[in-house]
Amino acid sequence: RATFMEVLTKILQQGTEFDTLAETVLADRFERLVELVTMMGDQGELPIAMALANVVPCSQWDELARVLVTLFDSRHLLYQLLWNMFSKEVELADSMQTLFRGNSLASKIMTFCFKVYGATYLQKLLDPLLRIVITSADWQHVSFEVDPTRLEPSESLEENQRNLLQMTEKFFHAIISSSSEFPPQLRSVCHCLYQVPKNSHPSMV
Repeated sequence: RATFMEVLTKILQQGTEFDTLAETVLADRFERLVELVTMMGDQGELPIAMALANVVPCSQWDELARVLVTLFDSRHLLYQLLWNMFSKEVELADSMQTLFRGNSLASKIMTFCFKVYGATYLQKLLDPLLRIVITSADWQHVSFEVDPTRLEPSESLEENQRNLLQMTEKFFHAIISSSSEFPPQLRSVCHCLYQVPKNSHPSMV
């Protein structure tokens, strides 16, 4: 691990001279750096990425998560990154109940993936429904309040419950029907989230 980090440090130090290099040389060195960071072993291990995860301070994990996800996805290796990072999270977890709930690099990688790859999907999925609720005359005077203490005098709890159930069913149906459009990167996240703990603790999943 120390050797890997020494090599990486030297390449990064060379990067400080990029502004004096020809564009083709700069691109070549960047390509070499990407290849080094995304290097994968015979058993699917990621020595450089995991070494970075161990030495980069937690204050920089958000940036590290962004860089790793971007680089590995560009090499079609996002699944391998997720599997390795999630496996490390499971290995270090005190209990199954605290998995991916702490301020860990694995959690930040997961959050970044959902933010980057899920934004367009959610906008396309929910925008039409939200516009109906906000702009349609049929829904302008419909209430979804189901807290009895906050009902207006003219409102009915039973009617509001029916309104809420009806709208919830619309959103639920839209989500279920959109499975074919679910981003492949997030499919990888969900698959790893299920399989990694299952492989480590079969009785707990």
